Amino acid sequence: MFKNKILGCSAALMFILCFFSVATAQVLTIKGKVKESPSGVTLPGVSVVEVNENGRQINGVVTDGDGAYTIKLTSATNKLRFSYISLKTKTESINGRTVINVSLETNNELTEVLISAKKGYSASTGYVNTPKRDLIGSVASLKAETIANEPATSIDQMMQGRLAGVQIVSESGDPGAGTDIRIRGVGTISGNAQPLYIVDGIPIISTSFDPSNAGSDVARISPIADLNPNDILSIDVLKDANASAIYGARAANGVIVVTTKRGQSGVTTIIFSNQTKYTEAPRPIPVLDANEYKAMRLEAEQNNGNINPLNNDIRPIIDDPTFQSYLYYQNNTNWFKGLTQTALSQNYNLSVGGGGEAVKYNFSTSYSDDQSAFKAVGFKRFTGRFNLDYKVSEKLKLAANVFFARSKRDTYWNINGGSPLNIALTRTPLLPIFDIDLQGNPQQGYFSLPGFMDGQDNPIAYVNTVSNYQFSTNLKPNINAELDIIKDLKFRTTLSLDFVGDNGASFLPPEATGVIWNDVQFNRLQNRDNERRAFNANAFLTYGRTFGQQFRATMLLGTEYANQFANSLTTEAYATGTGQMRSLGAAAGYAALRSGNSDEALIRMFSQAQLFYGDKYSINFGLSREGSSKFGPSNRYAMFPTAGVFWRISGEPFMQKLKFVNDMKLRYSWGETGSSGIGNYAYISQYNTGNSYGDAIGVSQNNPQLNHLKW
Repeated sequence: MFKNKILGCSAALMFILCFFSVATAQVLTIKGKVKESPSGVTLPGVSVVEVNENGRQINGVVTDGDGAYTIKLTSATNKLRFSYISLKTKTESINGRTVINVSLETNNELTEVLISAKKGYSASTGYVNTPKRDLIGSVASLKAETIANEPATSIDQMMQGRLAGVQIVSESGDPGAGTDIRIRGVGTISGNAQPLYIVDGIPIISTSFDPSNAGSDVARISPIADLNPNDILSIDVLKDANASAIYGARAANGVIVVTTKRGQSGVTTIIFSNQTKYTEAPRPIPVLDANEYKAMRLEAEQNNGNINPLNNDIRPIIDDPTFQSYLYYQNNTNWFKGLTQTALSQNYNLSVGGGGEAVKYNFSTSYSDDQSAFKAVGFKRFTGRFNLDYKVSEKLKLAANVFFARSKRDTYWNINGGSPLNIALTRTPLLPIFDIDLQGNPQQGYFSLPGFMDGQDNPIAYVNTVSNYQFSTNLKPNINAELDIIKDLKFRTTLSLDFVGDNGASFLPPEATGVIWNDVQFNRLQNRDNERRAFNANAFLTYGRTFGQQFRATMLLGTEYANQFANSLTTEAYATGTGQMRSLGAAAGYAALRSGNSDEALIRMFSQAQLFYGDKYSINFGLSREGSSKFGPSNRYAMFPTAGVFWRISGEPFMQKLKFVNDMKLRYSWGETGSSGIGNYAYISQYNTGNSYGDAIGVSQNNPQLNHLKW
């Protein structure tokens, strides 16, 4: 297990910028005090801002230690806006007053969970705003304040061990490595078992989109590795079918909803932070030194009946000076030590947010350089995010989000069935790191046994000469609009694009592997180019109303369309001449050429309703009808129903005496989800033309016609 030590912990700078305007004459001076309701405690540090009729900030002050303030207005028609963290913002008209005392209430919305993954303003689980205490489905949440000072550089690291029922296993533990996330176990016996990711309303596909399987020998990158943890407002995990069924087949393995920070009305806030850490290598696995290795090998050969001193398997371990390669085996090399380092990692973050009543904005950028304790392994990332909210009128609101990221991951190229770490733990300590001649004189370059010897990889040469990197470019813009049609009835629509481009290269020189029989391994080069473009559009209506004293209802009806296109090209070549010539044009031959493209589409309609009787009983129903191009024409559509009920036991009279119980409820939920985590053309008969002899091309079927393949 790596040991991380923080050298500088989140040095944060906060600048509160209040905008002032100089007027030709001061119209009015206002005084007063600000208190918290209902406690009546005075509040120091409350922002008191003068705003005009357009919501623009004119000037402002903050309350003193007694909660008192004095502000000079530039116009008697302007208003005063009072804001404080965790309390509701309040706006007061002047109306000729010179003393205005204000009480600010607790912001109850901070304890609510939105059942709306498309509404990226706070924690989300579906589409309808519902207090968390009224949820029937199972939802686990992680808030920004809980993870604010975490030294993690990725979201999956922040989630690990914090959410009940969520298992997170890293592919390798390397920075930026792919992760397997399982929510309440595995939901399918075949196909993709990863959850659905929703980031500010954009579905993020977690599976590889390489249709040619081009990157099969390249380490997988986490689908959320490019997200900046400092941008996160909340993470909500939908764990059961009742909570996630409204997303249809994509939610068969659960849903992870990520909501990013947005601008707040009031003062402009600038935050800068830096984290520095160093990582030490784990304690190595004990291995045999040179003398112990010789004794072990000699005993093994004797037990095998191989005691002929002229046998080449025996001569390196019996100290025979007449053996031609005797000096090659007179070393005591610690291969593992040569692979490790004390790694220094840096993380920088800058965010700017603010706005008025009409316009709110939040901009953030970050740079992260996360190095591993193993040489030649690391992850670098640059991100930028801009969120904008615009209140056009009392009925119409617009929002826009743009996310950009560029990252590079360096890792090992496991070309001969093992990583340098595995080779270091099994390679004989008798051989040297650097080249020597038969007389033991040092030579230039790294050592490898002479002749054509397969499997003689030099792990130290491997990490210093082999290159294997992957660049990833992400661009995710989306816009949405919300319209209040009539009282209690709202319409919302979202359009989003998701562009991901991956390109990488790998190079394997003979210094790392030695010269072997297969020329394909000599100065081997691989280039990879993958691209995915996804489009998503949804529109839905929400309705919520209270009937009398006891009944409440929320309802939702919507539709969604998604389309995704992917293409890839991978080229492998060998014998480029020298290790400095790392281009396809310099290669003497080509080992492989793979390309492919794929196209898929999804369309669905969904509905949901929840009814409440008082504060003690609730029942909900949901239905989603979904169609996917991954299935044949006769089995393309399926229905996914859900239902649930709860009884709040703590609301019963017999529970009132139990003061230590805040909220207790008994709930039951049921739901049905499908799974479309299969290949795009699995129902179509496919043939392979990879085998040929002379001018005859061999054709074999590798996928039968599956007319009845269904959800």
